[in-house]
Amino acid sequence: MGHEKILYIWERVYPHVIALCSAIFLKRISFDPLVSKEIGALAEGIVTLDSIIIGFMGAVIPVILSMKNESKLVRYVFDRDKDGLFKKYISETIAYGLVDVCISLTIYLRDLIMNRYILDVMGFLFIYCFILFITSTYRGMSCMLKLIFSDDHKIEKNVSNILSDKEKTDLWSRKGK
Repeated sequence: MGHEKILYIWERVYPHVIALCSAIFLKRISFDPLVSKEIGALAEGIVTLDSIIIGFMGAVIPVILSMKNESKLVRYVFDRDKDGLFKKYISETIAYGLVDVCISLTIYLRDLIMNRYILDVMGFLFIYCFILFITSTYRGMSCMLKLIFSDDHKIEKNVSNILSDKEKTDLWSRKGK
């Protein structure tokens, strides 16, 4: 497997790896936010933070899409994004944020749940989803910031897949036109 493929895979999975390792570590050291007296305030804060981040992403996406027609570099990046990776990152981040909001809101119902196993899973998911959302937000925002603050002058004018006029003429003459 090539170096680029490994980097691609790592970029796709690192939010999950970091969230999973962090959640397991916190569970191993007996960190349980569900037993806190202020868990309601924590859940409310997380829901607010998630809402702000999702709203900010929703406000920035039109800016980037409008730059698609104005900026050479942004157009260059979108033209070469055949897998729709940028769209996937943004969609995943918003989905993780919505899941995090749902998990955080179920924390308010923890006193109705009698099964300790379900409470343990709920506590683990609470930590995991929050960290997953934060790390995927970082990934998506870093992509956005690279596009927003990109320099159009850094695009190489002579890209190897652009043919010269002579090469085009030769190719069309061999093709019969």
